[in-house]
Amino acid sequence: MILLNVVSIVALAATVVMLLVTGQEAAIEGGQRFSQASRAAVIARGGELSAATGLMRDAVDAPETDHLQEPWAQIQDEGVKIRGGTFSLTISDAQAKFNLNNLAEGGLASAQSVALISTALDLDPAQVEQIALRIRESGLLKELSDLTALGFPADELGRLSRFVTVLPSATAININTAHQELIAAVLGSDAAAQQIVAQRERAGFVTPEDLSAIGVTNVQGLGFTSNHFWVRTTVEIGDARQVRTVLLRRETSAEGHVISAIGRWRGEAAPDASIGTPRAVERKGMSGLLDAAAVKLTLSAKLGNIRDNVPHNAPALTRRHPYIEI
Repeated sequence: MILLNVVSIVALAATVVMLLVTGQEAAIEGGQRFSQASRAAVIARGGELSAATGLMRDAVDAPETDHLQEPWAQIQDEGVKIRGGTFSLTISDAQAKFNLNNLAEGGLASAQSVALISTALDLDPAQVEQIALRIRESGLLKELSDLTALGFPADELGRLSRFVTVLPSATAININTAHQELIAAVLGSDAAAQQIVAQRERAGFVTPEDLSAIGVTNVQGLGFTSNHFWVRTTVEIGDARQVRTVLLRRETSAEGHVISAIGRWRGEAAPDASIGTPRAVERKGMSGLLDAAAVKLTLSAKLGNIRDNVPHNAPALTRRHPYIEI
């Protein structure tokens, strides 16, 4: 009987110890996951800040044009090794497409552009015009998928997204980053679009003088610079995965050059299907901005201000710099 009691006590004690050990292991594992997720979030945020710094530098060094041979456009870091995982970063020009919210202001140029694009995509012009009317009556779209609420077929959004996007203010199409098909649709000339792209490939970009030489005189709705950019960062550390997409707006004001975050999305879903799509350009990554532990911002001279205008449910990571507000 005594032996039986001793055995029972030992078994009970062993069970308690096992539960304690299992609980400690779970706590340690949970702590590791939390640590990994926190570190991934900080690095993802650092990638966003590094992209903003590069765009600020571009505004200072080359304010006359934005094109696909500039350093910001050639950043295509995919799977860069960092301590315990990988880091990916892409920057794309949000003004490489026609902005549907231009229709809120009306105007002949925007209406003509939509008519040409609908023809190029074999869409019903009456349907596109109805969408334009609804935008003017109901207000700006927030995402391209909002078109489905206006009666646009969801299965046609993919075709439409090749040429159009949604931005929070009126924008011109950057002729130095737009696809040849879009340029042809807006100009109504395949030949002119081919010559423009050929000149871009030779020189890296086109100028107003280049367009005049080609014979393009009506450039309404087209521009040579951009103020809106998509930045997408993906960080994987252990089991943690952080994917962030931010829309940056670059402006020049009395304070100098200012970059603001005006929209942010978490997870794989992005408001523009083309975000993160590799481009056929020489890759020059941002690996130099990363060390084994974290992302470091490298700043030179007075570049301007970087602001975060996106409301957060939780307190945002905040850093201070004499010339940068985040």
